[in-house]
Amino acid sequence: MRIKSLVIACAFTFSVLVSPTSSAATSALSMTVKQTPNAVEPRITLYGTLKPIKSGAKVSIEIQKNGTWNPTKLSTQVTRAGTWKVVKPATVFETKVRYRAVASINNKKVLSPMRTISVEKMDVPAVSDPALFIDVAGPGGRIHGADVSRWQHPNDAKIDFIKMYENGLRFVFIKASDTSEKVDTQLIPVKDVIEEESKKCLDTLIERFLDDGVIDNNELTEIIRVVIELVEGKIGLSGTQKKSLALSIMRQFLETKIPNYTQIETQISKSIDFAIK
Repeated sequence: MRIKSLVIACAFTFSVLVSPTSSAATSALSMTVKQTPNAVEPRITLYGTLKPIKSGAKVSIEIQKNGTWNPTKLSTQVTRAGTWKVVKPATVFETKVRYRAVASINNKKVLSPMRTISVEKMDVPAVSDPALFIDVAGPGGRIHGADVSRWQHPNDAKIDFIKMYENGLRFVFIKASDTSEKVDTQLIPVKDVIEEESKKCLDTLIERFLDDGVIDNNELTEIIRVVIELVEGKIGLSGTQKKSLALSIMRQFLETKIPNYTQIETQISKSIDFAIK
């Protein structure tokens, strides 16, 4: 019994002693090196992953000189996603440079494969053309963007893209489908869903109301009624699609004719929502 207990204890002690080493031994560090454009000077971007993920682990960059690996001042930490990235200015051109990444895991070194890059001189684009460059200004050193799909801005509120850009956002994405073949009615031109005669009648009605330069509430209500009748006659559209189409028609016919249209569009939308079920 004592011998059995001693064997178990020894086995447990051995597993504790070797576990840090095995953890480092099974880690894999990848690295890719690319030349990236910049408005002022060319840059080299070194990036990769650490598997298994060890968030916060330090990753340093070494450079090979005369057959010997030497440390540099470049270093970063592994993110919670297991990725890492270092960006440096390109200082040597037309010469092959060899890099490798080194991670410290449980006081053990994990090396990435060696990568070679030859930086080429590039024509520097005009600094005044920001469209050529994407700022990595988002959380975690990522590109910052936003979802501008309809439901992200209720009542089709206007989106201030200039303000978004000034605050660091560099891309937007829009939901285009819902796993069905239905088309968002806002993507359908009004001319494709309104007969020419109906369009002329609506134009005539609006122009008549604009004789005195303004459209009062009663006249606006009449225009909404006519538009709803046009939309209700469309077969195959859901209530939501009819509401969206009605609002699109109102916008396309009135936005350029009524200076304060954006201020009254919310009320127009509510009237359409109430009338179309």
